Amino acid sequence: MESGSQLVDAPATVPVVAPPPDAVAQGRCLNCDRPSVQRYCAECGQAASDPDPTLREFLNELAAEFFL
Repeated sequence: MESGSQLVDAPATVPVVAPPPDAVAQGRCLNCDRPSVQRYCAECGQAASDPDPTLREFLNELAAEFFL
């Protein structure tokens, strides 16, 4: 048996698992800047949303605020 040779296993690869569709990516609250991991901020109640909405999302929110 040789004294300097050892077999080393290659590290196992971890599969990438997508989050559930209703999960919001970890980020910070746009209102109070606290860590937010749910649909609403646990501190202030602000809805977790994309800081750069598409034109369609913006117009839908605008219409909901003024007409509903």
